[in-house]
Amino acid sequence: NIGILTPAGAKNVLTVGAHFNAQDRGQRERLAGFTARSPTYDNRIKPEICGPGESITSARSDGDLTTKNCDTESKMGTSMATPHIAGAAVLVRQYFADGFYPHGARGSGPAVDLAAATLKAALLTASYPLSGELATQQLPNNAQGFGGLNLEELLRFNKDFVDEAHANQDVTARHLLILQETEATTLHEPPLRQQQHDDQISAAASQRFCISLTAKSQFDSARNKLT
Repeated sequence: NIGILTPAGAKNVLTVGAHFNAQDRGQRERLAGFTARSPTYDNRIKPEICGPGESITSARSDGDLTTKNCDTESKMGTSMATPHIAGAAVLVRQYFADGFYPHGARGSGPAVDLAAATLKAALLTASYPLSGELATQQLPNNAQGFGGLNLEELLRFNKDFVDEAHANQDVTARHLLILQETEATTLHEPPLRQQQHDDQISAAASQRFCISLTAKSQFDSARNKLT
């Protein structure tokens, strides 16, 4: 039963599913029933990630441009979930552009222009498993992809940037390492440059350790060779 259609099935896009939100008591992290399930026609997993898409307070237009109304109404759909993930993506991109990486303070590091594939990898690294359908299956799976999104799992901040609610949490203990190769290659040529990176990371048995690898597909006449 193919549920992922164009353009959501494209290789280089981030496809977003939906879960309930905080207004639904006990249901916040439950996958929404209307979220399309994968696989795609070539057996890839979509969506990759999910955002809140049930009981969302959204704009309600009266269809009259002269009233300038500001009414709201409750809506649902992946069209509600996608802006949440898009906004999170902007925050992650700004984090790197403003030099927060890797020390957690603005300007403490160089400005980094994240490639689209790197940004996608960063968001998937900040995912967590949702409850409900396929909750017991290993992630990623055909219903929720890599799960919901929690930026606190990804971004490291200096204590000067931590609010009172998080003052007692060791939010600076996270280790985030970003490596991106932006030189383009084709399907018929080897990589222009091969690199080896060595980095030592220590993690306790109770700590989450995640590695995300993404790559942008290079489309040419040999499209059937893309994997």
